[in-house]
Amino acid sequence: MNNFLENYCAYPFVQVSINPVGKWKLCCVDDDGDDIPTDKVTDFPGGKNFPSQKYSIQDFWNSDYMNHIRQKMLSNQPVHECRSCKYYERNGTESYRERANARWGHRTIPEVSPVYVDLKLGNTCNLQCVFCDPNSSSKVLAEWKRLGWAKENAPFTEGIMGPIMELTNEPTDYQWVNRNNFWDNLDDISGNLQRMKFTGGEPMLNKKMFKLLEKLIEQDRAKDITLQFTTNGTVINDRIIKILNSFAEVEINFSCDGLEGTNSYIRYPLDHKKWLHNIQQFATLTNDTVKLNMQHSYGALTMLSLDQYFRWVFDQKSFGWHTFKVFRPDFMQMEVLEKHSLIQSADTLDQLILELTPRCESQRDYHLLKDIEGISNAARSAVDMTNLRPKLKKYVNDLDASRGINIYNYIPELKGHL
Repeated sequence: MNNFLENYCAYPFVQVSINPVGKWKLCCVDDDGDDIPTDKVTDFPGGKNFPSQKYSIQDFWNSDYMNHIRQKMLSNQPVHECRSCKYYERNGTESYRERANARWGHRTIPEVSPVYVDLKLGNTCNLQCVFCDPNSSSKVLAEWKRLGWAKENAPFTEGIMGPIMELTNEPTDYQWVNRNNFWDNLDDISGNLQRMKFTGGEPMLNKKMFKLLEKLIEQDRAKDITLQFTTNGTVINDRIIKILNSFAEVEINFSCDGLEGTNSYIRYPLDHKKWLHNIQQFATLTNDTVKLNMQHSYGALTMLSLDQYFRWVFDQKSFGWHTFKVFRPDFMQMEVLEKHSLIQSADTLDQLILELTPRCESQRDYHLLKDIEGISNAARSAVDMTNLRPKLKKYVNDLDASRGINIYNYIPELKGHL
């Protein structure tokens, strides 16, 4: 990877992504944010607005915007949309850019059509994750409406995937994902596909996705395609297992932000015991071609219990993992905690590394410790964003009052730190 230009990424040459409101973008972390938040979303003179209702996959793939991005990368010029990966790399955590380059190599000419599609299938979801937003969860959207969080009252306007469309004057169409023309368009390029990634919302609730995957199986194309899912792990049935076991390779990333109370609070109203049972069912019923990972986002609400989570992950030898930093909403980033809280978290993580190092048995284990070290370093070097902590406290208090719960009953480690 050291031979790649520092501003080069393979994704614009092989992959497209779509966000939950149906707009095409470079990748799933395109402009997700960094340690210096900004409202700017692109340096491209023509702007960036490619709704799937107007632009097909090929329209976006061959657009002046995409060609502009590719040329900047080949010229080793910084791309604004890529700032999240730069943040990860500065803090010693593997970035999407590094993963893309390791997998796809250096390209100078884009594929005729994408060989990899990353699809966020609307906002239909059965959970109300605390850092989620109406774009990514129908349950959160209903809760926001119930609480009267309209334009002037919204606790935040930038969600996980960008501006929250429900708060703008532009109509939001979460049903784009259920229209046949989108799936027909996807089927048209499926002959060139090598990899498909599905998130949401909760992708395991989307029936049209299953129909497309079953069609690929019937047409004997599944043997050439790798699937990837990010799921909350609450949905499992025989149909899902049969599909997973029919493709060349499958990667399932289970969203998990801690153990027991932490996971149940962050991914409200998740039942952690049922969740544990489900992921063990996935491990038991799927073939060896299905790889299972834990996917964790670290931020203000999880920093003080990270050691418990990573100690557990270390022992789950049949599972891999991914770690990501919470960028949005901005007041849920780890930097809103006082410096002494972050140092306490870093010290605890450093102690965990010392504890686990003698128990390492494989590159998997050493790689996990490297990621833990990256988070510890990021905590120690964090910029001061404590001015945002009152917003975090108000948001948590408002949600707790609405849901009839108390954060400290779920995450007692946070007492005295919020």
